[in-house]
Amino acid sequence: MNAAEKRELVIWTARAHVGEYLDGSIDLPVLSTRAGSQEWCAHEALPFNDADKCLLCLLADLRASSRYNFPIDPAAKPERLMTVFVERIARPEDMRGEPVARFDIVFETYVASAGVLMKGAPRQDVGPVSCDKGEGVWKMMLKLLRAMYPKIAGS
Repeated sequence: MNAAEKRELVIWTARAHVGEYLDGSIDLPVLSTRAGSQEWCAHEALPFNDADKCLLCLLADLRASSRYNFPIDPAAKPERLMTVFVERIARPEDMRGEPVARFDIVFETYVASAGVLMKGAPRQDVGPVSCDKGEGVWKMMLKLLRAMYPKIAGS
């Protein structure tokens, strides 16, 4: 396989919702949405599944955004209970995605933690990480993703 065959475009979307996801019968209010795409270069040290690819692309997006914006999205104030869904988009012309990860986030008194469900993997607990309400939900997600991927995130 040559270098050109090891590259792919990862298109993703992430939606932060207010409240706890219990099942698909109740629509949670949307707090904020992020979406993006990034060229993925296969490397043996990097994950190869869709969930990890999308989460690492979201991590890169949030790291870049946090350098220039504080908070990343001023309207996205964190709530005590939040759910963040991350989806992989198969084709740019069809923005319907396949769910690859869900973060069930609890934020209390400057600390956030999450139960993370990823496609094809058991639930994992992430955190606690220190957070301030003024930082916003996406800075909180950035900290949780850094805790999930410490070797890659350089935290």
